Amino acid sequence: MDDSSTLQEDIKQELLETDEKISEKKAQIQLAEDIEALHEDERFQRVVLTGYLDVEAERIFALLTTPMGWKRELNENLMDKLGSIRDLKEWFGIKLRESIMAPDELAELEAHRKDVTARDSKEFGTEE
Repeated sequence: MDDSSTLQEDIKQELLETDEKISEKKAQIQLAEDIEALHEDERFQRVVLTGYLDVEAERIFALLTTPMGWKRELNENLMDKLGSIRDLKEWFGIKLRESIMAPDELAELEAHRKDVTARDSKEFGTEE
């Protein structure tokens, strides 16, 4: 394979990788928008945010502080449940925090893709 073929293959690979990153970033932005929309929904607030993440967590914690909560098997089960609640809260927070920079990162990826495409067109006289 000559140098120009190798360079053209490298450019194609870079475009594929960039396109994949753009798709992932768009999906990340959409997920954050979906989470924000859910957080605004009254039923979701009542069932998940209040009912599960707050009320259920308080109920489980209260069970842990009662004498029956000291039984090892029950205690482990209750701690697992509290861990699941914590994990869901963390997941929502992480996805929303990731989305803050996502639009800027998407713009950078799209600009990079244009640069690579322009380089390909200039060097090889191709249209992408």
